[in-house]
Amino acid sequence: MLRLGSHVSDDVTEIVAQLSALLGPRGGEIEPILGALTRLAFKVRLGGSDYVVHLPGGEAGLLGIDPRSEQEAGARAAELGVAPPVVARLERPACFVTELVPGRPLDAEDLRRPAALAELAAALRTFHDCGLELPRRFDPYRWVEEQVKAASSRGVEPPEGYAVALAQANEIERTVGRHRDHRIAPCHANLRPPNLWHDGERILIDGWRYAAMCDRFYDLGDLAASIELDDEGERLLLAAYFDEEPGSRRLAAIKLTRFLSDLVEAAWGLVESGFAKHDVDYSGHASEHFRRLGET
Repeated sequence: MLRLGSHVSDDVTEIVAQLSALLGPRGGEIEPILGALTRLAFKVRLGGSDYVVHLPGGEAGLLGIDPRSEQEAGARAAELGVAPPVVARLERPACFVTELVPGRPLDAEDLRRPAALAELAAALRTFHDCGLELPRRFDPYRWVEEQVKAASSRGVEPPEGYAVALAQANEIERTVGRHRDHRIAPCHANLRPPNLWHDGERILIDGWRYAAMCDRFYDLGDLAASIELDDEGERLLLAAYFDEEPGSRRLAAIKLTRFLSDLVEAAWGLVESGFAKHDVDYSGHASEHFRRLGET
């Protein structure tokens, strides 16, 4: 298990030593990359070039994360031109290395612009339709139930309103059914601004840790929730993704999957508050998403 914190652990130093045999001698310090809620990536200079080392994290098994899915999704997305190039992979411990993307991370305001939504929708559709079969399966309905049980086992109980939210999620599952729009596809499943970059020419998707086979609409709803799209933004995203104006069913479906995204984030925050050792307010994260669920 990797021991991550605000400093660089002996485990990480050992991994970088292995990578230096593949990519060249290390130069400078190993720097934790912050900005997301967990520290799971490090910047390092090897052979005169800068790279990002992506680690699975100690709680990966608890959260149902499969490092193979992360590696395979990131590698295929790179081949498709929608993610940073992958330059190396290790099996023990499972990690992979990408080129350090030049440019800047995109924030919610950047991503709400019509041109950015259209570009990102095209990138998602390209990945969803690539035919990749990932080892991990992600069923947000069952996942939420399992994670809340795991949190309860550590004395972390969900706030008031969870039972109602779960009942509504189960109703969404029945309502969506097996409609063709909801075909299972390889998905990113964590489309948040820290994982979306612009290299000066295009948008690139990073942070494939939660990649899995999932309802493709989950990615659309997750993005809409994370950057807080309004009704017009949702319409633009759907129109760009499907290459046609959305009907009432698709407009309703993205709102339903937005609800699921907030429920998943809330459950994730509960689990992390009971298990994680990072100095992060996971309880506050969970409470914020439960608040948004209530508003929805």
